Amino acid sequence: MKTLFLSTVCALVVVLLAQDNWSYYGADATHDVCGRHVKYTAVIKGYALYGHVIQNLTLPVDIQDPCRTQCVMESRCVAINIGPHFGDHIICELSDSDGTEYPQDLKPRNDFIYIGTESKHTFQNIKNVKQHHQQPHN
Repeated sequence: MKTLFLSTVCALVVVLLAQDNWSYYGADATHDVCGRHVKYTAVIKGYALYGHVIQNLTLPVDIQDPCRTQCVMESRCVAINIGPHFGDHIICELSDSDGTEYPQDLKPRNDFIYIGTESKHTFQNIKNVKQHHQQPHN
């Protein structure tokens, strides 16, 4: 019963902060309540991470950043692909890896954006991502 209560509180905190346009900071602020600290990296427009999706969701866009909210609540989420709006919904793909660990899987995808999360390997591999995408591809 206590776990269900904490999960509900965590979801409520994330949603309330997201509605107040605190999605980035809201994710950080959920650390004490949810036991998860999530900090997002820069948005990469026109790209998505392939081969690592653990959940493919269709979410309503009536709150700010619904995909980031889902990532905070999913313990395995390390990155998100956000697709185009259709009607009052958006495509959200949660991934269990990111483009710094697998730069070869971060590929162009029309109308999508990719957002990773900071982790132990993010700063170690950021140069690899930049180098990979600056090289000509066949």
